[in-house]
Amino acid sequence: MKHIGTARRRASIAGLATVALVAIAGCTSSPDSGSTRAADSTAAADALDLSTVTLTLGQNDGTVPPLFLASGILDDLPYKVEFATFPDQVQSAAALVSGETDASITAQYTVVQAVAASTPEWTEETIPYVTAVSTDRIHPDVADWVGTVSSPASGITELTPEAVRGKKWTTTPGATNFLTMLQTLDYLGVGYDEIEWVSLSNADGALALLNNQVDLASGGFSNYTESVAAGGHNLLSGADVGPGSPGGLIVATAALDDPLKAAALEDFVARFVEYYHWKLTNPEAVQKVLIEETKSTPEAAELSWRLFHRGLPKPIDDDLLAVTESISALAFKAGAIQRDVPAALQFDDRFNSVVAATVAELKFDEAIAASVAEYP
Repeated sequence: MKHIGTARRRASIAGLATVALVAIAGCTSSPDSGSTRAADSTAAADALDLSTVTLTLGQNDGTVPPLFLASGILDDLPYKVEFATFPDQVQSAAALVSGETDASITAQYTVVQAVAASTPEWTEETIPYVTAVSTDRIHPDVADWVGTVSSPASGITELTPEAVRGKKWTTTPGATNFLTMLQTLDYLGVGYDEIEWVSLSNADGALALLNNQVDLASGGFSNYTESVAAGGHNLLSGADVGPGSPGGLIVATAALDDPLKAAALEDFVARFVEYYHWKLTNPEAVQKVLIEETKSTPEAAELSWRLFHRGLPKPIDDDLLAVTESISALAFKAGAIQRDVPAALQFDDRFNSVVAATVAELKFDEAIAASVAEYP
């Protein structure tokens, strides 16, 4: 775990998706935003003229921009924020390489895959993006949001080696749910080549499962409520079979090497922590956005909030590096990546103090305890 140096070469990737940018500046305040940004971070941003700076945040979840808007976290920005939405995390990460985006909400497994596939091999000096903030489940006793679900006609009610061999199993390439499938296979002692992997987006995978075009799907349980209602089964969760993949805020190293963007990012990291606190403490507001944006039922929106939108931002630490090493080793063992990759070069800890201070100021521990007590 190191600070990344300033001498880097920028890489490039062709064929990026066409994206829609949503600009956010001077939004109307939300009364529940509870802004308490760490003082040092705010002072650093205020000391510089950031009025010409635009940070572009990539993600593959269309609810992120409206949730940020509803939270009020981006009110009174001294810089500008735009959102770019991509079909999947692979393309979202690729946009960091091309310079199309400055940061992305991405699973660590996506980073592992990119490092393993890099040619020439990325080093500390050449890696085009690093994880600056990690996010994790709020409490081990809270149900994991991701796992494996069977289709209504599959007849699979329990995950066993015999039940899954030869079956069609869908996930999104490069995403956390692909790693969940690998960890589940490893837990069962079944080889990756013993199942038929079907590469689909989350939405297409959920539809394929409902229509019995695949037998199994790994992903957020909230994606497959219709399949379960039609006779499918929620099976093992990600927490049952392995450490999963932490998510986080991935930042382009070119942005970190730009003094003005780096200052804006420091302020944004504090707001990113606030955003997670707002989602944790405002379930009704979050669910309202989910219902409006995804046309989901109130029941599905509540489940999505419980499982997917309650997270804890964390500083970069040795435990995170150890989990990342285990993810890389498993993917390499399964043949999903061509080489095992070191964890240390994938992270930058320069914002650790901002994350820790903002978590403490917001009394995240109290908010977690209250949320777990009311919504176990």
